[in-house]
Amino acid sequence: MRISSLSIANTLSAMINDKRIYRKSFQSSSTAEFESTNQ
Repeated sequence: MRISSLSIANTLSAMINDKRIYRKSFQSSSTAEFESTNQ
């Protein structure tokens, strides 16, 4: 089973985009919880 570097890059950028969306959507209440789970 081989994972290409391209798919890894796509996954990473998707995760980064998700994090930005989370920050915008839940900035008021859930940001602190989200940050603490992601460290």
